[in-house]
Amino acid sequence: VGCPPFEERFAPQIMERRLARLSPDDAALFQSLLSELSGEGRSDQNVAMKQLEHLVEKSDNVDTFDIETDKTDLFPADGKMYSAVWSEAATMRRNSLLAKCLRKISRPVFVIHGNSDPHPLEGVLEPLQSANVSFKQYLLPNCGHSPFKERQVHHEFYEQLKRIVKKT
Repeated sequence: VGCPPFEERFAPQIMERRLARLSPDDAALFQSLLSELSGEGRSDQNVAMKQLEHLVEKSDNVDTFDIETDKTDLFPADGKMYSAVWSEAATMRRNSLLAKCLRKISRPVFVIHGNSDPHPLEGVLEPLQSANVSFKQYLLPNCGHSPFKERQVHHEFYEQLKRIVKKT
C-alpha cells in the first residue's frame, strides 16, 4: 500500500512530485526541514519531524480526513529514528539490495496505489516484473499515499483489502 520505489532511479521523482504540490514557501520549508533532519541544521529534530509530517500530509494526499489515530500520539515524532531508518533504507535502495530481496518472494503480491501518490508506481511494478514476482495491481483514483484516510476512496480501499484477504 503506497509502496516507495525499490530502485534508486525512481527515487528522485518522489521529491519532485512533493515539491510541485506545495506552495513555494512550503517547498522551501520542506527542504530546510530535511536538511535539519539529516543533521545539517542541528535544531530540535523532533520539532522538525513534526513540521515535516504536516507538509508530507499536504503533498502526498488528495482529500484526507482525520482518523482516530491522528488524535493519539501512538508514535511520537522521532527525528533521530527517522534519520537512521531512512539513511539505511536509502543505502539499501542505492546498493540494489531492496530489488534483490524481491527475488526471494514466492507468494502473490498485491499492490494498492493511489493515482496521486508521489511515489512512482512504475518504481514498484518494474522491479517486481524484473524479479518475476507474481502481483496484482489496484490503482485507486483521486487517492494519494494514504488510501485509508482519503475521503473519496477509503471505503473502496477497505473493500479491496477484504477481497484480497478472502482470496489468500
